[in-house]
Amino acid sequence: TRYGTVTGVQTCALPICIACHNADPSQTGPVGPDLKGSSMDLLRSKVLEGTSPPGYSPKRPTQLMVPLPHLKEQIPAIHAFLNQ
Repeated sequence: TRYGTVTGVQTCALPICIACHNADPSQTGPVGPDLKGSSMDLLRSKVLEGTSPPGYSPKRPTQLMVPLPHLKEQIPAIHAFLNQ
Protein backbone atom coordinates (compact mmCIF):
# COMPACT_ATOMS: atom_id res chain seq x y z
CA THR A 1 0.00 0.00 0.00
CA ARG A 2 1.08 3.58 -0.38
CA TYR A 3 1.28 3.87 3.41
CA GLY A 4 4.18 1.40 3.39
CA THR A 5 6.32 3.69 1.24
CA VAL A 6 8.57 6.63 2.07
CA THR A 7 5.92 8.88 0.48
CA GLY A 8 3.30 7.25 2.70
CA VAL A 9 5.46 7.90 5.75
CA GLN A 10 5.74 11.56 4.82
CA THR A 11 1.96 11.93 4.51
CA CYS A 12 0.72 9.56 7.23
CA ALA A 13 3.31 8.80 9.92
CA LEU A 14 5.39 11.98 9.80
CA PRO A 15 2.56 14.22 11.06
CA ILE A 16 2.33 11.97 14.14
CA CYS A 17 6.09 11.79 14.67
CA ILE A 18 6.74 15.52 14.40
CA ALA A 19 4.56 16.19 17.42
CA CYS A 20 7.75 15.28 19.34
CA HIS A 21 10.50 14.77 16.74
CA ASN A 22 11.78 17.14 14.07
CA ALA A 23 10.49 16.81 10.49
CA ASP A 24 14.19 16.65 9.55
CA PRO A 25 15.31 13.33 11.09
CA SER A 26 18.87 14.63 11.54
CA GLN A 27 17.69 17.39 13.89
CA THR A 28 16.56 17.18 17.50
CA GLY A 29 12.85 17.73 18.05
CA PRO A 30 11.09 19.73 20.78
CA VAL A 31 10.64 16.62 22.93
CA GLY A 32 12.24 13.69 21.08
CA PRO A 33 15.79 13.12 19.85
CA ASP A 34 16.99 13.07 16.26
CA LEU A 35 16.06 9.83 14.50
CA LYS A 36 18.48 9.76 11.56
CA GLY A 37 20.05 6.32 11.19
CA SER A 38 17.73 4.58 13.67
CA SER A 39 17.95 0.79 13.48
CA MET A 40 15.01 -1.45 12.65
CA ASP A 41 15.22 -2.99 16.15
CA LEU A 42 15.02 0.42 17.79
CA LEU A 43 12.06 1.47 15.64
CA ARG A 44 10.16 -1.77 16.33
CA SER A 45 10.70 -1.44 20.09
CA LYS A 46 9.84 2.24 20.27
CA VAL A 47 6.88 2.20 17.89
CA LEU A 48 5.30 -1.03 19.12
CA GLU A 49 6.17 -0.94 22.82
CA GLY A 50 7.39 2.57 23.62
CA THR A 51 10.61 1.11 25.04
CA SER A 52 14.21 0.77 23.91
CA PRO A 53 15.53 -2.63 22.81
CA PRO A 54 17.82 -4.54 25.20
CA GLY A 55 21.30 -3.08 25.34
CA TYR A 56 20.35 0.22 23.69
CA SER A 57 21.45 3.40 25.45
CA PRO A 58 18.76 6.09 24.86
CA LYS A 59 19.76 9.55 23.67
CA ARG A 60 17.52 11.09 26.34
CA PRO A 61 16.68 9.82 29.84
CA THR A 62 12.95 10.52 29.44
CA GLN A 63 10.49 7.74 28.67
CA LEU A 64 7.81 9.83 26.98
CA MET A 65 7.36 7.74 23.83
CA VAL A 66 3.99 6.05 23.81
CA PRO A 67 3.38 2.89 21.77
CA LEU A 68 1.95 3.54 18.30
CA PRO A 69 0.96 0.01 17.24
CA HIS A 70 -1.21 1.29 14.39
CA LEU A 71 2.06 2.20 12.61
CA LYS A 72 3.32 -1.42 12.70
CA GLU A 73 3.01 -1.96 8.95
CA GLN A 74 4.84 1.31 8.27
CA ILE A 75 7.97 0.48 10.28
CA PRO A 76 10.00 -0.68 7.22
CA ALA A 77 9.08 2.51 5.35
CA ILE A 78 9.81 4.65 8.42
CA HIS A 79 13.20 2.92 8.63
CA ALA A 80 13.85 3.69 4.94
CA PHE A 81 12.83 7.32 5.43
CA LEU A 82 15.12 7.76 8.45
CA ASN A 83 18.05 6.13 6.70
CA GLN A 84 17.86 7.76 3.26
